[in-house]
Amino acid sequence: MNMTYPSTRLTSSKETRLALIIVLAFAVHACGFQLRGSLSVSDEIAPVYLQQNSVFELAREIKSLLATNKIKTVNNAAAAKTHLTLVNESKKSRVLSVSGSGQAKEYLLTYTANITIRTYPAKPGPAQVDTTEEDTAQSGLSKAVRDSVVVRRDLVFDSAAVLGFANEADILYEDMRKQAARLILLKLQAHVRNQTTDKAEGDTTDPGLSGTGSSKAGVNDQ
Repeated sequence: MNMTYPSTRLTSSKETRLALIIVLAFAVHACGFQLRGSLSVSDEIAPVYLQQNSVFELAREIKSLLATNKIKTVNNAAAAKTHLTLVNESKKSRVLSVSGSGQAKEYLLTYTANITIRTYPAKPGPAQVDTTEEDTAQSGLSKAVRDSVVVRRDLVFDSAAVLGFANEADILYEDMRKQAARLILLKLQAHVRNQTTDKAEGDTTDPGLSGTGSSKAGVNDQ
């Protein structure tokens, strides 16, 4: 008498697939792979004060990334470690190539965001958004660092689908804005780390150059 056990084979097959999925997940994580749009930001930049001005959509993307990474934001600049100001944004397009009849067939879209970055001491003093160099030195607030991020995309023009071209351009600009938000936070993180390194080097004294033969080394988080 022949007997089969379909349910047992089915269960075994499911368990095998599950095991493979788990192994692949660990392998992907070990390789440092991240899904498109994901970003890992260190909490060394926290708390963050964001001055968005009229750059609302970019500010929303940045706030979303900060929330995803559990980075604390504050509404009072005096309570912040880092101060990020979104100065403005711009969108431009230019023709990359034309057809034999002289009609544009490919465009280059450019999204630019201008920012300034300031860092506060470990125990920040009163907020001073528009400071002179003298005020900056007295408060411990770092001098504003001006920077910008630029994201570019190519877009092929189809004369038979003009409305579709406009919609695709809007979608690309939205994607470029999201990319700019990620780049801005990476710049902010790099700025904080550079300041911490500079501070550590400035606080280190070479024993060979010291009259007492003593040295002092320390790292102060900005």
